[in-house]
Amino acid sequence: MLLLAPLQVVIFLRGASDLDLQFTRATQQQRQQFEQLEGALRDAPAERLRQGWLQLKRLDPAIAPATLPAPSAQLDDLIAEANRNTSLQDLRRQASGARFALGRDSLRVLLASLVYGWAFWAFWAFFRRA
Repeated sequence: MLLLAPLQVVIFLRGASDLDLQFTRATQQQRQQFEQLEGALRDAPAERLRQGWLQLKRLDPAIAPATLPAPSAQLDDLIAEANRNTSLQDLRRQASGARFALGRDSLRVLLASLVYGWAFWAFWAFFRRA
């Protein structure tokens, strides 16, 4: 049991390292997807930007404002909305939750192994005296 205690530290460090690596990969993938979307928006014709902006604002063309913002403002709104919708916050929450669960479980096993080791030592010492 006492050999299990130091092993938990190694397991936690290795698991935390793996979680960080996976988070970094997922973050890079999300950023690449956002950059591709941003590039596609920048290359889109003005009419497509207008349609996307109207859809984003959920405006009915019949009640659309008399003057639409300039295409650059529409593009900025669409890019800002795409940036808000990326799941980087979700990734951070998931990584944080996984790291917490790993630490909690490792600490639980560490404490249990120390308690069992101490209890076995106490019983051994008690019965040895008797």
